[in-house]
Amino acid sequence: MVGTQWYSNRRFVDLPRLWYYAPGQIATLAYISEIEADLLKSNTPDETAGPQGIIFYGVAAGVNENTGELVNYVPLYWLSALDHPMTRLTYLTAEQIQILEAADLHNSNIGSEHHYGPQNIPSYNGGQGDAAQGDAVSGADSSTGSADPSAAAAALDSGFGGWGIGSPGSLGGYSTTEGFVPGTSPLEAALSMCLASQYASPPLASSGGDSYGGGYDGGPGTGVPFFPTIGPNSGVYSGSLSSLGNMVAMALGTGEYQVKILTAGVAAQGSFEVDQTVPITTWANLTPAGRATFPTAQLAPYSVGYIREYWQDPAGTIFGANSAIPALTGVFPDPFTNFGGAPITNSPGNFVAYVDLQMQRLSGSNTWDNAHFMNVFNQALGWVLTSNDYLAALQNAQSNTLSNFGSANYRDFVSQGFDKYQQGRALRKALINVGTMVQVIPEGFFGTPNAVAKFLVDIGLGSVGGLSEKLYTAGVNFDDIYNPGYVNPITNILNTITNQADLVVIQDVVESTIPKMISPLAYTSIEIASGLTNDSAFPNFASFGRDIFQRAPGLSSLTGASLVTLIDSVQTDITANVEAITGNVTVGNSVPLLSQSIIDSLRTYLPLGAGDGPVSMLNVIGTGSGYLLEGIQAVNLAISQLYASDYGPQIRDILTEISRFQSAYALTEAEVKAAASFTPVPAPGVAADGSVIPGGLGYYGTQVEAKKTEYLNLLSRIAADTTGEIPTIVAQINENWLWCCRNLYYEMRNYNKANFTVTAFNDNSQYLSFVSSLPGYGADPQNIGTDYLLYGICLPNEAGDTVKAVLGQGKTNQILGENGVLVKNII
Repeated sequence: MVGTQWYSNRRFVDLPRLWYYAPGQIATLAYISEIEADLLKSNTPDETAGPQGIIFYGVAAGVNENTGELVNYVPLYWLSALDHPMTRLTYLTAEQIQILEAADLHNSNIGSEHHYGPQNIPSYNGGQGDAAQGDAVSGADSSTGSADPSAAAAALDSGFGGWGIGSPGSLGGYSTTEGFVPGTSPLEAALSMCLASQYASPPLASSGGDSYGGGYDGGPGTGVPFFPTIGPNSGVYSGSLSSLGNMVAMALGTGEYQVKILTAGVAAQGSFEVDQTVPITTWANLTPAGRATFPTAQLAPYSVGYIREYWQDPAGTIFGANSAIPALTGVFPDPFTNFGGAPITNSPGNFVAYVDLQMQRLSGSNTWDNAHFMNVFNQALGWVLTSNDYLAALQNAQSNTLSNFGSANYRDFVSQGFDKYQQGRALRKALINVGTMVQVIPEGFFGTPNAVAKFLVDIGLGSVGGLSEKLYTAGVNFDDIYNPGYVNPITNILNTITNQADLVVIQDVVESTIPKMISPLAYTSIEIASGLTNDSAFPNFASFGRDIFQRAPGLSSLTGASLVTLIDSVQTDITANVEAITGNVTVGNSVPLLSQSIIDSLRTYLPLGAGDGPVSMLNVIGTGSGYLLEGIQAVNLAISQLYASDYGPQIRDILTEISRFQSAYALTEAEVKAAASFTPVPAPGVAADGSVIPGGLGYYGTQVEAKKTEYLNLLSRIAADTTGEIPTIVAQINENWLWCCRNLYYEMRNYNKANFTVTAFNDNSQYLSFVSSLPGYGADPQNIGTDYLLYGICLPNEAGDTVKAVLGQGKTNQILGENGVLVKNII
């Protein structure tokens, strides 16, 4: 058999290939289609249930006897190819076979060419194989599943169809039951409740059906037609290769199951409320608490999303993560690298499940909730804006040192350098004593002889001691009095003014109180002006003047006393604990603003982004906007190209076999016998204390591991293939998949870090406020993706298109306004 086949979950054991429906009359087991059944019914209106309920168009009479070979594990329904009609097991008489061969309703030349289905059962609708081929593939199954056609269709419309979002099928045979008895193992617990969804991968296959096979059991009493139509729940695998891979990965998942409390109760481990969810390992180990009512529970989905239900923690879906092409099973690579190239080892597992999770986080569940969305949107907006301020500050701390700010330590940094002015007593005493002379500080030459001479002349003291005349005689150009070339002559001139009467006049006008002043040069000396030993950080007033001018060029203190009051008000209580935040290390010849350990600690509370830079809304709740679609579509395209190569069928067949062996499903009697006689290595045993010593893998487990290894080896060969387009295809898959995984990883981590708390709205003001803010979100002046996010989630209807128009106009108005356009029209 070549191509895609399909099998229903309903199979038969010990079904006779030949059946005596009347003495001397034999009917043969065969597969026929609906139009062939209609032809037979037109000739023989009677219907009889043959062995195990198989339909027979005729009347059974006398002793019903079986003869010849018994066949096993044959499906009730079989589809030989996707473009072929559905067939059903039927017992045919020799005359009926002749009628069908003569009619040849499918033009497949069945009169001369024999066609066979599973277990070499004749097929009269045509086929694609002879007897040898039919037996070889009698149980091959490559179907996958999804329960909700509308959800699948919606997901496909969103562009996520490449990872199992497309055409699914049922596991069949699994149903929700009552609660189960606690204290059993998780495996027994899961089995005793069964699995209520086709997405669950049952711990064992004993309850019926194979992991991805079929799912349609029509017939009498079922309320469904005899010949089912292939649809979303048919089990026919017609989706992408990665859809099959992701389903297999989930079947192999080791994630935790969980239960939901049905009736409240108390156990020794605590009380449990209705609808509370509990990990199945926790539940299985509960013990009664005396006579207290014990809670009951049933298995519940881990999450119910837009794409599908997930019955296990998606973190345990990791098959293929360490392969050469992780996208084929829809899982995060393990490990993969962040945007900076550093390895990420805590990769979360099932990419598909986490895409679904992020969409639910935006909307509240697998249905849209406006109140939830606006609540989350507003919280995310505030968190992103605040976090970006912190991220910018940390980047500043990493790219700068204290010396970049003219500081040697935090005391200097925090006080803006004013801490130096508090050192000792002499500077502050001198500043108080020089009176109004500090008014020249904004000119940048305070403390120089030039500044002293200029100030005295400016306040009308040029005649005292003949100062103005002496300056003129010395050739000093008053308009250029700060010329460094005048320092020496001005110094000499000031030294000539020593008359005590003149000095008293100067001090009175300047409002200074310098003790033992012998000349106006006292205004340049901290030691003379203060009358104390200079214990400051500056050798003289000129040095102080240059420093304070750089820090406070607009200083407006009128007197030295007011300046000292300002200096004393500056808080410089910076302890050794504060200085220690630099890490007590140096970068070059300077001290960093923060130690790396502190920066790393602060980043644990902040969102992750490329280069540790600012983030956008998309990095927190963006999946629903579709920003990942470009990468996903590129991956899908490349996977379809790989599927079309010679490697496609090889990958598909191995994945199908993994699925079958994982479900412990045998295709032949020989395989049943092989499994039954298989001895694990090491063999199971019993310890001295009576406990069971588990043995090695059984027959099917061994086969699964062998196929998993075969799969990984095949992908390694594909990745190493340098022929044709294979290198380009593999690169396109892996590079785009890495981009998708990085972005989704950051988004998930950031949402968790944000720790949003969704609360109910008290009134409609939240809705009105949100609508009023739409133009601003469209303009997105902070460039944090509010426009992209909202535009991406708008539906293609009147309301959605209107919102898009409002967002678009907000963006347009911002651009036009920045370029001088007068904006008049606003929606």
